[in-house]
Amino acid sequence: HGFGFGTSATVIAASVMSMIPPARRAEGTGYFGISGTIATAIGPLLALTIADRFSYDALFITASVVALLALLVALTITFPEREVSQAEREAKWSLSLGTLVDAHTVPVASIMLLAGFAYSGVLSFLANYAQQADLVSSASLFFLVYAIAVFISRLFIGRIQDRRGDNIVIYPIFASFVAGFVMLGVSSQAWHILLAAVFMGFGFGALMPALQSVITAKSPLPRVGLATATFFLMLDIGTGIGPIVLGLAIPHLGYHGMYFLLADIIVVAAALYAAVHGRFARTA
Repeated sequence: HGFGFGTSATVIAASVMSMIPPARRAEGTGYFGISGTIATAIGPLLALTIADRFSYDALFITASVVALLALLVALTITFPEREVSQAEREAKWSLSLGTLVDAHTVPVASIMLLAGFAYSGVLSFLANYAQQADLVSSASLFFLVYAIAVFISRLFIGRIQDRRGDNIVIYPIFASFVAGFVMLGVSSQAWHILLAAVFMGFGFGALMPALQSVITAKSPLPRVGLATATFFLMLDIGTGIGPIVLGLAIPHLGYHGMYFLLADIIVVAAALYAAVHGRFARTA
């Protein structure tokens, strides 16, 4: 499952990135990301419903059928093939760090490592936090509100980024991300958590396509696939180690303290963006 999902997500994203016209790269990346947003909003709800009303066997059968449908759809799609250079043919079986990770992408992709680390605190601990604060009902709506906010953000933020430059959208995205963690840190009522979901949708949800557009623009066409893989690798590292580190920190900081700490980490991520790309970014 990990191999299939990891490779297909990377390959599809890289293929789509290479097809989007440069002048509309951020806009196209946002539209492409909407498909994942819809899936992550509908999928868990559908899965819980099937498991509750029928069985887990029915759930896995349904998932297998959906995967088969995805394969059939994929077989109908033809991506334009670029001409592979002689040097690329000769190096196709070579194995080195440069063939696994795109060094030029690492600085920007490291921002996603920090963002993924921070957002893992929501994915892994929001339910426990809400239970402790007696806000379980609002926590159950968090991801639905988050998905709606992501959907809305990706309809227009990419267009602004293409027309006005990276900084005009990415700095407000960081601000929204920080605001989401601050709201979680101070939350004592249901509307606090739901407002945090809106801020997160316009924060983490909008940050992914915005930075993906940045790394695609900085990469030559033959390296887009490797750059995309590096981007997701750093994101996966962040979301993977986040729950471990934060789980050790919660007994000392508490949930409120943890979310304030994660707000600080996003401030660091914004500073890193300014250092590695923001001060060089184009403006309209």
